[in-house]
Amino acid sequence: FMKLSVIIVNWNVRELLEKCLESLFLYAPRVPFEVCVVDNASHDQSVAMIQQKFPTVKVIANEKNEGFAVGCNQGVRATTGEYILFLNPDTLLTESSFAPLIHTLDVEPKAALAAPQLLSRNGSVQKSVRRFPTPLQATLEFFRLRRPKEYSYPEVMEVEQPMGAAMCVRRAVLEKIGTFDEKFFIWYEEVDLCRRIRDAGYRILYIPDSQIVHVGGESFAQHPTLRKQTFFYKSYATYLWKHLKWRGLLPFALMKMYVGVLTQPYFWLPLVIIASAEVLSLLGYFYPVAKTIGFVAVTALVFLLSLKSLAFGIMAVAAELVIGSKGHLFALELGGFTLSIRMALFLVVFGSWLLYLFKNHERFLFVRSFVFRWYLVLMGFVCWGVLIGVLNNNGLGALFKDANAWIFFLLAFPLFDAIRSHHALSHLWSVVTSALIAQLLKVGIVVYIMTHKSFGYEVLYPFYRWIRETGVGEITQFPWGALRVFFQSGLYPFLFIFIAIPLVLVLTRSNTTVAFFSGHWRMVVLLSGCIAAVLLSFSRSFWLAGACMIVALLVFLAVSGRWKELGRITLVGGASLSVALLAIAAITFIPIPSQTGGIGLDAFAKRFVDIDSEAAAASRWNLLPVLSHSIRENPLLGYGFGKAVTYISFDPRVREQNSAGTFTTYSFEWGWLDFVVKLGIGGLIAYVLLLAAIARQGYRLLKKKTETVLVSGLLLGLCALSLVHVFTPYLNHPLGIAVVLIASLVFTVLARKIPAV
Repeated sequence: FMKLSVIIVNWNVRELLEKCLESLFLYAPRVPFEVCVVDNASHDQSVAMIQQKFPTVKVIANEKNEGFAVGCNQGVRATTGEYILFLNPDTLLTESSFAPLIHTLDVEPKAALAAPQLLSRNGSVQKSVRRFPTPLQATLEFFRLRRPKEYSYPEVMEVEQPMGAAMCVRRAVLEKIGTFDEKFFIWYEEVDLCRRIRDAGYRILYIPDSQIVHVGGESFAQHPTLRKQTFFYKSYATYLWKHLKWRGLLPFALMKMYVGVLTQPYFWLPLVIIASAEVLSLLGYFYPVAKTIGFVAVTALVFLLSLKSLAFGIMAVAAELVIGSKGHLFALELGGFTLSIRMALFLVVFGSWLLYLFKNHERFLFVRSFVFRWYLVLMGFVCWGVLIGVLNNNGLGALFKDANAWIFFLLAFPLFDAIRSHHALSHLWSVVTSALIAQLLKVGIVVYIMTHKSFGYEVLYPFYRWIRETGVGEITQFPWGALRVFFQSGLYPFLFIFIAIPLVLVLTRSNTTVAFFSGHWRMVVLLSGCIAAVLLSFSRSFWLAGACMIVALLVFLAVSGRWKELGRITLVGGASLSVALLAIAAITFIPIPSQTGGIGLDAFAKRFVDIDSEAAAASRWNLLPVLSHSIRENPLLGYGFGKAVTYISFDPRVREQNSAGTFTTYSFEWGWLDFVVKLGIGGLIAYVLLLAAIARQGYRLLKKKTETVLVSGLLLGLCALSLVHVFTPYLNHPLGIAVVLIASLVFTVLARKIPAV
């Protein structure tokens, strides 16, 4: 019959553990006992030491650090003692350690846990007893306004929460209420256990006659401070929600947000910065000085971050692209010239890269990329487009506005020099995801405000004008009542739908349907949000390109006999579409304040009715023969940037100024035809060859099974982008150029064509 089981969870404190075990066997209890050490993948030869010096000790050697709660539970299952002493390895037993604890549990049948008095190395009594945290106490603790109240009793006393460094627990009670909750990795697992013991009607006793020396926190002292704070607040929040529910919601939310920032700073911090920038930009509509302050503040912040690390500047540029559409969230008026925040960030990052060249040996890494020679060919045609535009007298103003987007390709140099590892790519992805969520939230807010006209003219009109003047998007009320909220940067939610498809296939491969939705609900929510944004854009370019992509993908899966993958995509896609429609309905029909507009399912069907007579579509079709005629006249050389054509437009804004609808422009909707008009057939071929080189490199990576989810997702995204470009120009715009550059970078990094940092 085993009276006592001593369980010690160890992690990289071999010397302390050795002294602990020596003291344990020196002052061994006078009852049958056993000792079990659970080692959480220590790399300091702890296991070898135990096996050599303490052969009677049971050892459980984990392959990874499972945490304190898991380790304790492993020890419980591996032992049989009537009482279990959970002991930290940074403790030293004394002559009086065991007997008082065992005696207390023997004579007190309602006592489930007995805790000793903990002493410091100098013999002073440690404050090792506390009360359970309350919502107010937890909130004050979070803001460092109050420390938890601690008690140290001179005699046997019933308490709520003793320190978990040494606790003797009755096994029968654990079998009744359960062992440690394994949702706690470290910290608060003992508080949770004590709470459950008390809730079950048992007593917890503090026994000062039992004394154990506690060095304190040596194992966890090896973790960096931020990581310790992460574990602490994560466990604290878990405890609050488990035992206080809604009463502890405030401190729970504060701690979860804090943990989120600590564990995912490249997601949460950009989200906070973006939200602040959006609010400042809106204030700039009412108070122009706020717009100037925002411009200067953002530019200065990005410049300082870029000087610290060029990667930070690249991430800032990426975030602005996702939320900025035309790039005028902030702008600075310089005489007759307007400097947009996008152009400012480009100049800041490019300038920081020039400074970077003088400090680093590894530079001009883009030159080593597989796409560099194709990039040079394309840039040659871009230079030709500028030259021929000047020779054809297309107008310097129109030429600059038409060609300046192509300058964005120069960011390839700082991009390849800054983002050179999987680690940096993951940070960039976190920032992009954060910006994507910010855009989705903004779409939802815009739809909510504009479908609730009871907000009043004082709210609706400034909000509408702010969206229009910053160039973020267009808000249009269709004749049948539906509201269109189109953001140019809505391209990214559209592309994410296809980038996520390989991830859906992988995640559902090893999960049941229920497990997938419960375990990966965040991805389903993000996917649903992207679908909702694409639907609300009422962009036929997105819809048509998306339909072509989906049909092609489903046909491919069916022809290749991959019925399971087809079924999984259909299931997750259908569920995400349903959630998207429900979200749209919830936003538009919520009666707070009184709802005065909405978007029914029929609105999406009506968007395709009478296409020929709808203004935007009819104008686009009228432009097509004019472009075709221009191409036939000069297919080889092109006309250069700034080339304008005249056609009949049905845009109401054009008709207001010209009743005949005659409209002259250098900006064309038909993206692939734009290349031929401006750069000639050679320019079109050069861009196609660049995309083909990227696709070919992606295919090689797939054959080698290198990051297949990421690679196949980017390939699908590039295909979707190329289809959208047929109707709406993106590949000659910073929004689309960024996708081309990112795909090139990712495939180069994965192929290890540039040295990692």
